[in-house]
Amino acid sequence: EIGTIAPLVEREIPVGRWFHIETYLRATDGADGEFKAWQDGELTFHATGKMMETSWAEWMTGGVVDSLESAGSELYIDDAAISRERLGPLPPFEREP
Repeated sequence: EIGTIAPLVEREIPVGRWFHIETYLRATDGADGEFKAWQDGELTFHATGKMMETSWAEWMTGGVVDSLESAGSELYIDDAAISRERLGPLPPFEREP
């Protein structure tokens, strides 16, 4: 059954500073599916098993939020990449603290 993935670590999304998100998805409709997510290099989500109803997947960047504290917001996305290996939060994704 497909459901919610509980976080391994509770991390807040920072406001007003850059942060790094990296995900891995083995897109499969079988028991060998896998999903991992890292925030600033720390593994925050990991799940195995059936991830999808089909093996077809689409990749996009963006943001989904609820309970905004103001009427307006801005989201900046930089250095998006698709890779066969983990890139990590350090170079080439180096950024100011």
